[in-house]
Amino acid sequence: MPAGAGPIPLERLEAAAETEDVLVDCLIDEELYWLRGGGVPDPFYDEPYLSGLSELARTAALDSGLRALTAKGMVDVDPEEPASIEVLGVYRLLADCRREALSVTRAALEVGGEPSLRFAFHRISDTLVLVEEVSADGFHDFTFQSLDSAAAALSSIFDRRRAAGSESGRQARAALASALAPTPQSLRAAASHVVSVISTGAGVGGGVHDLALTIYGLTDGVWAHWTEPGPAEVHVMAHAGAPDLFVLAADAIAGRAPAR
Repeated sequence: MPAGAGPIPLERLEAAAETEDVLVDCLIDEELYWLRGGGVPDPFYDEPYLSGLSELARTAALDSGLRALTAKGMVDVDPEEPASIEVLGVYRLLADCRREALSVTRAALEVGGEPSLRFAFHRISDTLVLVEEVSADGFHDFTFQSLDSAAAALSSIFDRRRAAGSESGRQARAALASALAPTPQSLRAAASHVVSVISTGAGVGGGVHDLALTIYGLTDGVWAHWTEPGPAEVHVMAHAGAPDLFVLAADAIAGRAPAR
């Protein structure tokens, strides 16, 4: 998308994303810092690159980031008021969508011996999601997707080794996680990858949701663990097939509790 583009109606983005994913851009920590308001704490993730710098190096990086944004036409800075920054075109839309999302689903992918990857699925409407992939080096890739496309992307992270298969497996329920069979601890010890998911905000159709979900990927299948809220909390462990993982991903992004 061109940096200097004028305001883009949300309906146009929704229609475009229904046909194909809409790639926005890749931004670095020090650019995103300014786009979200400069100095405003990031509500979704820390800054993987900036957080590892000394105060002096951080200041230099942020100055460089603002210069890069200005040179690329992403922002307009008033020379008489350097603290006054106007974000332009699609980058303003991106910043607004990220800040005002109805709900946010955050996923952290842990793979032994590899840098962790983090993802945020910012639900903008019932059909539009802003997907953010964050690397350990502080690169943020942004894409607008339909809810179905975003769910497919998240479920592919759940089943990164394509071990889930097409059939649903057994489900265990217990008041305590330690009473599940298998236990979360045993699955984590055997897993080739683990995805931790937290989803908060407004659900589709109203109401507020707060969901925690953990996916364990093994060589012979994928397990999903979550809790069902209520007077007596219930832990659920399910041996999930690929269709189940898609539904779990869609429910998390949409703000729905997993189906029994």
